[in-house]
Amino acid sequence: MGSVVQGLSFPAFLWLSAGAPPGNFTLYWGDGTTSTQMINQSGVTPPFTHVFSDLGTFVLLGAATIRNYTYFGNTTLVPLRAGPPVPPSISQIYPGLSATFTNGSSGVFDYNPWIHVGQSINLSAVYTSLPTFPGYDPRPPTLQASPGAVRTGGSNTSVSVTATYSFASPGMYWITMVGAISDPWGTIYQNYTWSVYVGAAGVPLGCGGCEGTYS
Repeated sequence: MGSVVQGLSFPAFLWLSAGAPPGNFTLYWGDGTTSTQMINQSGVTPPFTHVFSDLGTFVLLGAATIRNYTYFGNTTLVPLRAGPPVPPSISQIYPGLSATFTNGSSGVFDYNPWIHVGQSINLSAVYTSLPTFPGYDPRPPTLQASPGAVRTGGSNTSVSVTATYSFASPGMYWITMVGAISDPWGTIYQNYTWSVYVGAAGVPLGCGGCEGTYS
């Protein structure tokens, strides 16, 4: 199967294998459009060109009309896939992102990612810039969390999400901001995940690479 980039000119050739009587070539592009050229004496025409404005899979069919008869190239069909342009850079298809985590502490990440049962954390994420490449559209960010993480507050907009989470049992938890982006073929993701360790009440929590403990 051949391939072409959506929105770019694609060339195709038609010729006769035996002789070149007067007539016309017609090329069916498979998207509802056709192109016609006169057959020259060599039997080879200049290239046909076409721009596929849609994504998709197409079948190209050539035909020659000679002395009121039309001959179709039914055994020389050409399948073709029109794909999206390749983005010049990642920043043009993914949103910029700013994320925060607060739990009243300061530490290795500007906060210590651990708390005790009965305490809570506050999270926020916002798109700081949006994709600029055509066909890449971000959806409103959402949050997913591991079992046992309970969302007790927050808000959602088209470009941001905030939340407060609490935890009834000790353990390791994670919360992920899901940043879905619709693209020409489906969905891609720019996610951000926070992990948090929840200790039992009264149990000291410390960092192996930090000074002191958090209690």
